[in-house]
Amino acid sequence: MYYIVNSISCLKSLVLVLCLLTVAIHCMKIIPERGSITYVDDKYFYNASLSVRRNGKRGEYIVNVDLFGKHTIGNNVTIDIIFYEYLHNEFRRSFVEMHFKTCDMIQKDPFVGLIIRKSGLVTCPIPAGKISLKSMSLDVELPSVWPFEKGKGEMIATDNANGKMMIRGELVLTFKQK
Repeated sequence: MYYIVNSISCLKSLVLVLCLLTVAIHCMKIIPERGSITYVDDKYFYNASLSVRRNGKRGEYIVNVDLFGKHTIGNNVTIDIIFYEYLHNEFRRSFVEMHFKTCDMIQKDPFVGLIIRKSGLVTCPIPAGKISLKSMSLDVELPSVWPFEKGKGEMIATDNANGKMMIRGELVLTFKQK
């Protein structure tokens, strides 16, 4: 009887250790370095800004986005996130891409949507007016290994009705294995 109880407790300990190792091995930290808004169609937005700063002397890096929208934004807008790998002193487009409808991304996505929800934007459709995403930390735990260490993420918002680009921004990123 002793051996059965002892082996069950050892088995529980082994399962716990394996679970912790799996979580530790498969975690990725995303560090934003700098960002900018490279295009704004003044028919849709104005006063758009994107900044990256450090939250304290040894704190994590956070991203702030402020802009004023002239129209309601819902699933009538497509968000494309395209990643570029920093290779041979230039950014080259990688195979990693994400494509969302705006409300689906905000309400359902476990990675990008979670970051946006944590910054305070939880309702969709987004009414016209000031849109402020403050203190966005990219601390989402990615479940697998990222294909490169240094790169750039480009986010493009497109109006579905006419296919026009509304706004485009980019963030230079570093992906570190935890």
